[in-house]
Amino acid sequence: EFDYALLAAVAGLPGAQIDEALDRLAEAQLVFRRGAAPAVHHVFKHALVRDAAYASLLHSRGRTIHGVIAAALTARPDGAPHSLIAYHAAEAGDLPQAIDRFVAAGRAATHRSANEEAVSAISNALALTERLPEGPDRATRELDARVALSVPLIAVRGYASPDVEAALTPAVALAEQLRDDACRFTVLRALWNCVYDQGELTRSAALADQLIDLAETCGRGDWLRLARRARGSNCKSEGRLPEARAALEAVLSDPTPWSPEQSLFDHGENPELIAHLYLGWIDTVEGMPATGLARIEAAIGDADALEFPIASVFAGAIRSLVLFLRRDAESCLEQAEKNLRLSEKHGFVFWAAHDNIFIGWAKVLLGGGVSALKQSRDGIERWKR
Repeated sequence: EFDYALLAAVAGLPGAQIDEALDRLAEAQLVFRRGAAPAVHHVFKHALVRDAAYASLLHSRGRTIHGVIAAALTARPDGAPHSLIAYHAAEAGDLPQAIDRFVAAGRAATHRSANEEAVSAISNALALTERLPEGPDRATRELDARVALSVPLIAVRGYASPDVEAALTPAVALAEQLRDDACRFTVLRALWNCVYDQGELTRSAALADQLIDLAETCGRGDWLRLARRARGSNCKSEGRLPEARAALEAVLSDPTPWSPEQSLFDHGENPELIAHLYLGWIDTVEGMPATGLARIEAAIGDADALEFPIASVFAGAIRSLVLFLRRDAESCLEQAEKNLRLSEKHGFVFWAAHDNIFIGWAKVLLGGGVSALKQSRDGIERWKR
């Protein structure tokens, strides 16, 4: 499909000549008109017709036309999709613009929680970086793409996925090579999340310490919130609950100005929300179940208000866990099933596995039998992957 305005900008011909050519194509039923002037679109009769026309062009001529299309789309006052400009720029051989546009398309998709779309666009960018000559420009663009990839890739593959670690490990080296502290912190934090959920507590604790050191060295209070959240999580999982509580309460008491929205988009999480949720869990295991559940339920309201689906899923998962500890099977089942619907809608495979663990457990207690036990066990196996 193509519109008249774009065709006119690219063809470089008088309007009457363009109209005559389009009339001939329409009469031959090779293209069809859609809409009325000035918003007229034309559609090829079949993709094979389009492909045959494209194949008739010399390669050099095709590259030139792709470049003109990319420039025309870029110049549009109402804008054009980054991914469309990226495609034409890539076909024109303008790799830097194509990479930048694919990354921009990925970031825009991440903001919409369209994570599969984001991963696809940014993966295209990474593939193109391999065609750039070695040097600072290539390193900078590759690092930018890997940083942008971290949040959506975790969402669709799961925190502990080997794909996540494989994408982040080169990014750490690139950030150190380029001496880019902001990118280094972002990828180290995402790598910590990956290693932590792989159950490697010693290694993840070392990464949490690196985050603390980097945040303090750079004087970044917003980073320090995220770093303390990481340390608190490690302490919680190691059973050092007083230290965990201290680290998580420090997240909440930090007076440094910060942007919760920016944290969500850059890191995929709100550390204050997670601190409240984990403190609720700690309250529960320390013998204050009512206080813990109340804190978690208040945090769920905060998570839903963010309109960032993975935050709501995370909060609901912690509530399921606390209801499990309270052996409240009916409430746990209700929460986990609600979570599962949201996880499946957005492709959160990691959290869908978590939800199935608790759905199966609750059904067993409610008389579900062998099939319910299998659902829980299957959830555990998928969680491990």
